[in-house]
Amino acid sequence: MISKVPPRVTEGGGLVLRKLGFGCMAATYVCVMLVVLLFFSLLLGIAFVSVWVEEPVIIRKPLYFDYTESNPSAIVPLVPYNREKVPGRRIIPAGHKFSAVVTFVMPQSDHNRHVGMFQVMAELISGDDKVLARSSQPCMLPFRSAPVQLAKTFLTSLPLLMGILGETETVVIHLIDYKEKIIPTESVKIILQPKALTSGLPELYSAEIDIRSQLPWNKEFSRKWKWTFCVWYTLAFYIFLVSLTVCFCKQVLLLRSTPIGKRDNKKTNKDEQGLHNVTIDSRMSEPGRRHSRNINKHVAFVHESLPISLQHGTMTSNERLGEHGERSEIVEESVTY
Repeated sequence: MISKVPPRVTEGGGLVLRKLGFGCMAATYVCVMLVVLLFFSLLLGIAFVSVWVEEPVIIRKPLYFDYTESNPSAIVPLVPYNREKVPGRRIIPAGHKFSAVVTFVMPQSDHNRHVGMFQVMAELISGDDKVLARSSQPCMLPFRSAPVQLAKTFLTSLPLLMGILGETETVVIHLIDYKEKIIPTESVKIILQPKALTSGLPELYSAEIDIRSQLPWNKEFSRKWKWTFCVWYTLAFYIFLVSLTVCFCKQVLLLRSTPIGKRDNKKTNKDEQGLHNVTIDSRMSEPGRRHSRNINKHVAFVHESLPISLQHGTMTSNERLGEHGERSEIVEESVTY
């Protein structure tokens, strides 16, 4: 059954399969190139949004109070210094608001309960040691009565004995809100002051300051929607890169298609021409075949001896002579019969 299939059908099926394979390969190549462009667009979008969108300044530093002073203080620098003690660039830009929050970890000792209320002061200092702003807040250890303290100690006795919990209290104080001006704030000074007519100061395990800046409304909006901006900028960069590649680098994105159809058509035409010649040779008699071969040899010799510019005309004459010989031979055969 396979041998009975005409050759044109099998050749057509092979042509379709070759075209289908080439189409799949070209589609895969184009998809890979588009994915590569999408990856580069994603990198460009994230990088652009990261540079464009500002993040709030967050500074967390421990406080170390000097208890050799009558009013213990701790200083936190906001502007980095280089080796020559020259202030560097400001961390918090002008026009941005920032707040300072102090956290104390205090033991539940009898001394702290006896001290009671004390004062915590914050001062913003410029480069020339001028006080730009000052704020003060009272603070004290949270009060618990003796029965409540005894019940809490009883309920948490096992974690306390195992060291999981400690007899400490964490006190958070919101000290100051300030809008940065042209003169930069170089440091924040935290001072502990005792209650009036007393000299008692609290005992501290540790202290920490948390400084956070607040962006303007437009920059805060950009920061909240930065991932949306990433998507839109990535899409814009992707369209731009694809358009640029199609306009100027088309051969990179699109493969140069090999003319499969033309090549197969040429092959088919050659086969048909060979079959036609064989058919004509079978119809011709032996003297006619010899006459045609002699004419072809003579034309080929003349074609080789002529210059290149005249070979095209010689080929045309050769074809005409061949056709004339064939026609004359056919006429001779008809007359003979």
